[in-house]
Amino acid sequence: MAGHRTFLETLLRTAIDAAHPSTCLPPLLPPPPTGRLILLAAGKAAGSMAEVAEAHYLDRLHITAERLNGVAVARHGYGRPLRRVRMIEAGHPIPDAAGLEAAELAL
Repeated sequence: MAGHRTFLETLLRTAIDAAHPSTCLPPLLPPPPTGRLILLAAGKAAGSMAEVAEAHYLDRLHITAERLNGVAVARHGYGRPLRRVRMIEAGHPIPDAAGLEAAELAL
């Protein structure tokens, strides 16, 4: 029985690692435009996705920081420290003032 549990825990960890934005997002990011690059992210993974996108464009492709901005909105407790994108933690499923602010910024 313990062997089955270990096997299932290994499968779960493998699936979670494969779905993490650091694994699956970079190959899907488009080349940066010649002008501004605006990142928009929403949902529980918004902070992680924005963090990975910032690293991709700033550290790997070396675009200037001034060209990059945007907004990421996630439910309270799912924020990440971001360098250029504004991270907003908002109410979910009941919208709050922070969620309205994030929507206005995105628009």
